[in-house]
Amino acid sequence: ERGWLNANHFVFTGREKVLIDTGYISDFEDTKRLVQDLGVDLRKVDLLVGTHSHCDHIGGNKKIQDLSGCNIAMHKIDKFFIDSRDDWATWWRYYDQEAEFFRVDISLEEGSSIFLDELKLEVIHTPGHGAGMIALYSPEENFLISSDAVWDGDLGLLTVRVEGGIAPFPCSDYASSYEKRHLICYLLSITLLALPSERGIDDGSTTLISILNPRRSFARISIFLVSPALAS
Repeated sequence: ERGWLNANHFVFTGREKVLIDTGYISDFEDTKRLVQDLGVDLRKVDLLVGTHSHCDHIGGNKKIQDLSGCNIAMHKIDKFFIDSRDDWATWWRYYDQEAEFFRVDISLEEGSSIFLDELKLEVIHTPGHGAGMIALYSPEENFLISSDAVWDGDLGLLTVRVEGGIAPFPCSDYASSYEKRHLICYLLSITLLALPSERGIDDGSTTLISILNPRRSFARISIFLVSPALAS
């Protein structure tokens, strides 16, 4: 688990070495130490999965890829942003934060799968906070890696200055989509979860994240769509 506004990491230490998200570039030495403390040599990483392209989630990607030659997988929207060297859509320039572009090898979309050895993670596209953001769900073990689709107690930050005025609509759509509502609301409030958001876990243990009232978050989105000034 990392500090406020620094994404947590998930490290899979099976036959294949897989990382999910890599924190800020300025904290790379801390990232390296934390991953190595779990027994993974960054030179031996096989796959790196980016939940989205914001700088607190991809800061170590270039360095780790240079060390290991690993493949990097991201949603096809974020792959497009990275391939086209778009430092605005990735939020880097807007928030004046340092990051490095890297090679994205694998294009993901809703319904794609990532395998951690035999464990299957299903890709759920969760735009809003970021156009190419994904969550990863394990139907076998019944856990969700939510990225910033959920922060503890609320939805992730919406930056409409970058994402555009349509940003709230995908979040609103979750409320009307039975499958996504089930995964992102019901699971969040009832089941045991691992969240790589600003408050979560880093050691493979599982914790209960309290979403006080998912309907409250969706109600705020609905209010924003009517009158943005009232939603703050």
